[in-house]
This record gives sequence, C-alpha cells and structure tokens, in this order.
Amino acid sequence: MRLVCFLVLFLSLACQTEDATLPLPMEKAAAIMLDVHTAENAVLTLYGTRKDSFLMRYYDQIYTIHQIDSTTLNELLFTVRNNPELSRDLYQEARRQFDEQYPDNR
Repeated sequence: MRLVCFLVLFLSLACQTEDATLPLPMEKAAAIMLDVHTAENAVLTLYGTRKDSFLMRYYDQIYTIHQIDSTTLNELLFTVRNNPELSRDLYQEARRQFDEQYPDNR
C-alpha cells in the first residue's frame, strides 16, 4: 500500500515539469483582465436576460478591442484561476496599468 501511495505521489509530481505560462503576453493579458473586470462591474446592478445581453455585448467588445476570441479568453481565465503566483503577477501588472491610465484614482 505504501508503495502504491509513493508511486502515485511520485508520478503526480513528475508530471508537473512545466511552469504555467499565460496564453498571451503579460501586458496584453493584464489589459484584457482590466476590461473583463470593468464589464463584470458594469452589470452588477442588472438581472436576468438584461444582464446577460449587456455582458455579451461587453465581451464582444473585449474580443474586438484586443483581437482575441472566447477560446483565448477562457484559456487565460483557466490559467489564472489555477496558478496563484501567475495570477498575482498578472494582477500587479493590471494594477500598474490602471494606475497609469487613471492616476487620480489611487
């Protein structure tokens, strides 16, 4: 039994050879995340189909502005959700960009 547990642990650690990387450059990913947060905050007071409709429009605009598709955004979100260190770095970059764009909001 100990041997089985050891093998499972060893194989699971051995499979994690790659560090996670963002599917996009850090600066672009941070800009996208700023826009995603803006879109999500914009619909906080809406409900039902109205909320869904506005959110779809906002996401379509994000895809157009940043020249990405929903698959790329989903890959970005998945990577960020599953990698705390990468998430921290991304949000630090997003905060830097926000402060640069809106210096009076500190």
